[in-house]
Amino acid sequence: REDNLERFQANQRRMRGTPEGKLRQRAGHLKRKYGITIEQYDAMLEAQGGGCFICGRPPREDISLHVDHDHFTGEIRGILCFRCNNALADFQEDPILLAKAAAYPRSPDPRRRDRAGPRAGARAGRAVSPGVVVGRD
Repeated sequence: REDNLERFQANQRRMRGTPEGKLRQRAGHLKRKYGITIEQYDAMLEAQGGGCFICGRPPREDISLHVDHDHFTGEIRGILCFRCNNALADFQEDPILLAKAAAYPRSPDPRRRDRAGPRAGARAGRAVSPGVVVGRD
């Protein structure tokens, strides 16, 4: 290996580029980091409906979903998409912050509504305040 480092690294890159190599790499990662097999990962994913535990987004062909785990105990909680996994981290996995964030879009607080701007809720034609709906033509 040390004698032919360049050739070894080239072989490693070539192997990682094949479907078999990617599968072996994924299997090794799951085993090393979480102690599970690809079959266990697939069973967990199927048990939660084939997508992210929070939003339901399915994995893409080129990107798998993330194994979510408790960083203190190492216990696996579920499988999440990149956005939901990062959102948990952004809220420091704090249930109080997460509950506040979930309630925020429906907050009747006029101070927040005034700062929202004219496009608030326009994407889905949502009510910005009782009786006022924006975004519908």
